[in-house]
Amino acid sequence: MGQVRENLPNGDPRNKIEYLADCIDDAKAQASGEPPKNLLVNPDFSAAELDINWQTDFYARWTTGSFTYANQSESEMHLGRSFGRPAPFGWGVEVKAASSYAHSAFYNTIGSEVEKRDPTAKAAFFLMGFGDAKVIHFSVFSAPMESEILYNDENGETQRKDLSYSAYLKMHDDTVYHRFGVVELDHNGNFVDYVGKAFSERPEPAKFVHSWLHGLKFKPGGIYAFFVESDMNNGGKSCAFTGAGVFLNPDQQNIVPDLTPSLTAKEASRCVESFGRFTKADLIAGVSVDVGRYSMPYGMEKHLIFCNCQITETATKAPISPSTITKTDYKTVSVVGDTVGTQTHGHLMAYYSKTPVHLNYFNSVNYQAV
Repeated sequence: MGQVRENLPNGDPRNKIEYLADCIDDAKAQASGEPPKNLLVNPDFSAAELDINWQTDFYARWTTGSFTYANQSESEMHLGRSFGRPAPFGWGVEVKAASSYAHSAFYNTIGSEVEKRDPTAKAAFFLMGFGDAKVIHFSVFSAPMESEILYNDENGETQRKDLSYSAYLKMHDDTVYHRFGVVELDHNGNFVDYVGKAFSERPEPAKFVHSWLHGLKFKPGGIYAFFVESDMNNGGKSCAFTGAGVFLNPDQQNIVPDLTPSLTAKEASRCVESFGRFTKADLIAGVSVDVGRYSMPYGMEKHLIFCNCQITETATKAPISPSTITKTDYKTVSVVGDTVGTQTHGHLMAYYSKTPVHLNYFNSVNYQAV
């Protein structure tokens, strides 16, 4: 305890209390062998809403089914026109289609832990498709409300508490490199700058590849996102990663953070809702839909993705021609479209996410192409 006593900060007693609390937490973690706390809420994809599953029932099948991206816009909220797409809890996926692009999403298990001979399958969420597109998977988080305070060491010299963080990526059976890191977001959930970025370690087919990025600094209480960027021209598949993390790591060690989902992520919930059926005439003329029931702090376009689904008997399938769905006011959207073929009605459904469904990443003036 001598070193702890000598390193106690001078001045405000609160600084001393916070320093001692950190020392206690560090000692407990070392004694128990606990991995570092992860700032991501669903780091191993093992928690998801009941509707996000590629084997899901008909009513939510559109969340993972194959569809085409075209005519994208920041203001559009229909599947394929929005920059985002449905994803498991705590995650988002943004797609930039250089031209028309189609893909299917898979949220299932992938392989086994070859390195440790662990037969337990790991969860993963990835895209497979054709065409030219860039994709990012991302998870939004807030930085802790903590600053790098100054203190006097045992020699009486002024030191600064090191609050350096690391990003961690674990991916499986990839043959290409992927860029990953952390980006800073503004109050609207838009990408504004890179905090740090790097490329994954050399891919090793049939093995899990672990990559780290060290020395990340955050603003107290700032909004950030861990991201992995993929080029779909490389094999027609996005990065299939099975673990991710952002964690305090001033010693910059290559260690794996806690990959356990948060309690909030583990709660069974639904993310898909039906807004009913509309006639062909209604859709062509345009209808207004009230979405004021949702909490949308980042703006309506950042929380909702709609799907004007075709109806075949009791089955709801992915649309053939997307509708134009845009914001009218703070709680209303305008829906203009059509039904599929000779069908008399369309079934309007919506996916809701508490965190942004896209970051306006690829359209940002600060985006740096790989």
